[in-house]
Amino acid sequence: MSTEKLIVRNFGPIKEAEIDLKKVTIFIGEQAGGKSTLAKLVALVKENDCFFQPSRILSQGLDQYSIKTFLQKNTYIEYSNDDFSFFIKPTHNQEITHTAFIQTKNSYFDNLYKDFKKLESDLSLIIDKKSSAVKNQKYDEAKALKEKEYEYLREISLINEDLNDNTSTPLYYPAERHFLSSIAGSLINMNKNDIPLPKSILNFGSLYEQALSYLSTADFERFDLSYNHNDRVISYKGGKSTKIQYSSSGIQSILPILMVTSHIVIENQQNDTFRKHKLFSFIVEEPELNLYPTTQKKLVEYLLLNCCMGRSSLIITTHSPYILSTFDNCIQAGNAVKTRPELKEKVEAILPSKYHLDYDDVAVYYVAGGTVKLIMNEEYKGIDTNAIDDVSENLGSVFDELLALQYQD
Repeated sequence: MSTEKLIVRNFGPIKEAEIDLKKVTIFIGEQAGGKSTLAKLVALVKENDCFFQPSRILSQGLDQYSIKTFLQKNTYIEYSNDDFSFFIKPTHNQEITHTAFIQTKNSYFDNLYKDFKKLESDLSLIIDKKSSAVKNQKYDEAKALKEKEYEYLREISLINEDLNDNTSTPLYYPAERHFLSSIAGSLINMNKNDIPLPKSILNFGSLYEQALSYLSTADFERFDLSYNHNDRVISYKGGKSTKIQYSSSGIQSILPILMVTSHIVIENQQNDTFRKHKLFSFIVEEPELNLYPTTQKKLVEYLLLNCCMGRSSLIITTHSPYILSTFDNCIQAGNAVKTRPELKEKVEAILPSKYHLDYDDVAVYYVAGGTVKLIMNEEYKGIDTNAIDDVSENLGSVFDELLALQYQD
């Protein structure tokens, strides 16, 4: 798997963070600590614009995730993988506070970038000449230039496909997804009419509507529910049903995750267009929203099964110790089989191998005070949950003190 690293300094709530992105990367911590900021940056630096047009990350990309105001004079952001590095650095130019650029690491990506920049420059000249020809009523010349413009655009499209074949496409699932079912049917119009919602939410909303339309019926037996698009009805095990917009808060939180993920996975397997996007980064904010602990466990297993196939990866932000515990169980199952192969059948009976995780494929970061701390236990090959257990211990000590007061002599 590709080696990926994100370095962030002085950006919004983040003072300093150095993160190794793994097959599964988890950010946990208190609210407003910077978990979502890091997740949004991961989504941003994995966009094609990061490679082909890095300056657009500053001019448009940060706005898309509502984090442009997080830029400070001394902000530094670096994303690197095996093929290239992307930078946002302060500049001493009085008119420009930051600059964004890339550095390629191998000849293939270097040639890809040079070819794109050459085509982009040539295309700009063609468009200018065509505009001049139209203005001077030289329509035959304009028509020829128009055909040349299409040719350049096709070549640029092919270069984009080359990049998509060798990098991951980010899919960002915002925490605000819970309200999308209530307005299902008008999301695409909201996007077209420039409704003042963050672009990242509107983009996910459009994906959700596509999934609702594409999957005319969808059964999620693990969660005891199914969806029928013709009636826009959610049906539950036991025969109850309800309109999607009137379903419970938990359903409205989990259904967008299930529908979009299923749509992407099915398209990736069956559609020739999607085969060019076979590598994804699924970035899910707070999967536990409004969900009972057992459903949180089921959702983690669902995400592992669907979002970690091949070289795709999963990034999660969470407040939930149940989410961490579920991932840790998956790691421990993998450890058990790895160290004691003779236990494979017994481990399989407890937790099927399709959910097993390799310890080296997981990174969990505790985000607090503007910094991040890796909370993996190298000795026991698992997640070090002490940071979370400290909260439980504090609550337990308060209970003990109150109980002692109540029954003191």
